[in-house]
Order: sequence, then structure tokens, then C-alpha cells
Amino acid sequence: MNLPARKIMAPIPITARSEAPIQEVARIMRDESVGAVLIVDGTELVGVVTDRDLAVRALAAVAAGFAGTLIAAHAVHGPGVARAAAAPLLLAGIGSGLVIAPNQTITLSEVPVREASTAAGVLQTAQRIGSAVGIAAVGLVFFGALPGGGRSTGSGPSGRGSGAGPWSAAFERGLAVILVLVG
Repeated sequence: MNLPARKIMAPIPITARSEAPIQEVARIMRDESVGAVLIVDGTELVGVVTDRDLAVRALAAVAAGFAGTLIAAHAVHGPGVARAAAAPLLLAGIGSGLVIAPNQTITLSEVPVREASTAAGVLQTAQRIGSAVGIAAVGLVFFGALPGGGRSTGSGPSGRGSGAGPWSAAFERGLAVILVLVG
């Protein structure tokens, strides 16, 4: 096929300022249904950010968050492991959120416009079902690994007691389930 680019290009380039937060660039991509945003400094074109750029960095944040969670599970024992893992899990969640918009754009890009609302509804429903199954699986594995299902570990208020090992092991098992389901 010998089709010139001008026949399929967007006639008005989508741009963002070079100082714009990356979340704004991601929102522009989602709102405009584009896979790339031109970055400008005043009237000068200085670069481009693509949905792949966002996805790669977002996945790196997810990986760093999971690694931090694993470190927290080893460093903090007892029920306090949940507090220690909160920040790394937040990082993983933010990274995951930044992956969703580009993936939805890519997934729905081939759907004819007249079928887009149905396709988006099916995609959203599948995501909700997947989330529910994932949460149930992680909860089952996590609490199943704790003595008494997590009701009592025998640890004191500091979270360091005879039950310290099972909490870390349960957390690691729960994280392993997440990695299996996501990977």
C-alpha cells in the first residue's frame, strides 16, 4: 500500500506544555483518543510522549512497588507489615493506574465507532470481574497462610512476637498470587 501519511494523519496536532505533569499528558491522550502527544515549549516542538513511554515507566513503578512490598514483608514482622507496605503498594497502584488509559486506548482503537460504547462496557465489565476474582484469590491465600485465618497471631502490640513469621510468609504468598495473576 502506497498511502501518503497526510491521508491518515490527525489534522490538528495534540500538544502539551513541556512543564505539564505526566498525569495531564496521560489524561490528554485518553480524552483525545491518541497514542502520542507533541511536547512544546512555547511555539517550539521539543519532543513527543507516546502511550508506550507512559506504559514502560508505569510498569517500572509497578515493579518497584512490588519489590518495595517484598522488602517490607521481610523487614517488618507481625501485623505492622501492612503499614510498612502501604507506600510501596501506593507506588504500584499509581503505576498500574497509568497503564490503564493507554491500554484502553490500544484495546479499543480497532473497534468501529458505532460499536465503541458496547466494547467499552464489555471491557469495563471484564476488568471488574478480573479485579473481584484477583482480590478474592489474594485474600484467600493471604489469610489462609495465617494461623487461625489471621484472627490471632500471638504477637504483642509491637507486632513482634511468636506470630511474626506467618505474617511475612502470608504477605509474600499474597504478593506471589498478584504477580501470577498480573504476569
